[in-house]
Amino acid sequence: MADQPQPTAEATRRSDDAGEVLRVLRQARFAALATLDAADGAPFASLVNLALLPGGMPLILISTLARHTANLRANAAASLLVTDGAAPGGDPLSGSRVTLTGRFGQLAGDGEIEAAREIFVGLHPAAAGYAGFGDFGWWTMQVDKAHLVAGFGRIRTLPASDFLTLTR
Repeated sequence: MADQPQPTAEATRRSDDAGEVLRVLRQARFAALATLDAADGAPFASLVNLALLPGGMPLILISTLARHTANLRANAAASLLVTDGAAPGGDPLSGSRVTLTGRFGQLAGDGEIEAAREIFVGLHPAAAGYAGFGDFGWWTMQVDKAHLVAGFGRIRTLPASDFLTLTR
C-alpha cells in the first residue's frame, strides 16, 4: 500500500480558513449589506436579516420600498459583512468576521420561494408577519469570494468554491 501524500501546511491552513468562513456564515443571523447607490454610485450600507440556503447561498428578504433594493436592481454587485458574534471582552474586532462579495438576484419560482420562506422564517420568526407582503422579495447572493479576518494575522481571501463545497 503506497503512502498517501500528506497535505501541506498551506493546504491545511486554507482548509481551516474555509471551515471558519462556513462556521461564521452558519451562525450569522444578520449582515451589513453594502450596495452602490443607484442615484449617485456612492457606497450605501444597511442592516439585513440573513439566512443560508442548504448549498450555503446567502438569502435576504427585502422590501421594494428600501433603498438597497433599488440599488440592487440597478447594480446587482454587493457585499455582505457578517460576524460570529463572539466578541471576547465586548470587542467586536476580536471575533471572526467575513465579507462576502458577489451578485444578488431575486428568486422567482414558487418552489424556490416556499423553500426560502421556510428556512428564513425558521430563523427569523418575526418575518412571518411580512414575508407574504407583495412589496417584499427573496434575494440570494451568488458568492464570488469571502474575505476572512479571524484574529490577529489570520486574514485570507478565499474563492467561494473553497467553502461552498463544504456544504454539500
